[in-house]
Amino acid sequence: MDQSSPFYRTPSPTPSMHVRMMGDDMDDDQEDVSHDFGLPTLHARVRMADRTSERFKGAADLGNFDGTQSKFDEWCTRAKAWIRCQKNWNTEKVAIAVWTRLQGGRAGQYGMARLQECMTQADEDPTADPWPTTAVLFEELTVRFQVILEHDYARQKIETFKQGIMKIDDFMVEFEALVTKSGITDLQAIDLLERNVHQDII
Repeated sequence: MDQSSPFYRTPSPTPSMHVRMMGDDMDDDQEDVSHDFGLPTLHARVRMADRTSERFKGAADLGNFDGTQSKFDEWCTRAKAWIRCQKNWNTEKVAIAVWTRLQGGRAGQYGMARLQECMTQADEDPTADPWPTTAVLFEELTVRFQVILEHDYARQKIETFKQGIMKIDDFMVEFEALVTKSGITDLQAIDLLERNVHQDII
């Protein structure tokens, strides 16, 4: 129909037109992200990771981890699921995303230390690949925030773990578990046992 006709209506965008429009927007975003990643700064790298993650609305962001042992398993599971959605990410992007989510106290110190270590190695030798694989990354986190924290917690608890009103059998079950987790020697365990059970049992 003649566009000058009073009965002419502008056609609605077709699905193919929508696809082309979305593709143009994504191309613009990719150019911006690529430009940011070219900057030799941590800020640019982290911003690129955050902007790229916006495309994966199906998985909740991994969130921050403050080093609390009781929160580690949940955070670690959520982080692994989130990373699985970043199918095109290399080891550098994954490590940066995870380490920058470690914030506060021991967790924040560890995250910044590992991040600085790898960035320094990468800057000094452009051919090097200091970034850990995803599997190694989470193995390191498990040792640092589950095994070590569990060891420290057990060591602190066994020092003051007294029998009180507990039956001796129940007390010994918990005491032996703490001995295993804390890693104390047999002599240390015997000394603590003698001090923390009822004296009439010894």
